[in-house]
Amino acid sequence: MIRPMKLKGRIVLNDDATMTFRSTLYDGTQFSLTVTEHDIQKNVSFRHDRRTVDGWLYVQQESQQDTRVYLTLPKPTVEFGKQILVNEVQLMPRQSSAADFGAKKKKAPKKKKAGVIDEETIQNVVNDAMNKAASTNS
Repeated sequence: MIRPMKLKGRIVLNDDATMTFRSTLYDGTQFSLTVTEHDIQKNVSFRHDRRTVDGWLYVQQESQQDTRVYLTLPKPTVEFGKQILVNEVQLMPRQSSAADFGAKKKKAPKKKKAGVIDEETIQNVVNDAMNKAASTNS
């Protein structure tokens, strides 16, 4: 089954304004690929002092066996051609974002300072005392 995916890597802005995507194959071998803006998704924008950023390359997942995934690249690499083998942990569905996989933050309960009584506690104590007094008088 062919699935559109994103491959994790680093994107470098070259001196000639071209971009290079860098990542690793299943066996740990580094590879690079010259890309256009339409082939990638950057996590942050380039700046004059930041010419290498984390990002994603749009790819097609052709098949998977255990943790090995066979991909088709948008353009061929000089060393490896158009199909490569990567580890599944380097991939994410194309329409997903990293925020989709983050842990949800729980609100921490408010901590009360020792020896300080808030207005709600005072009101509860007064109400309890009034109810107790009313029940003993009846």
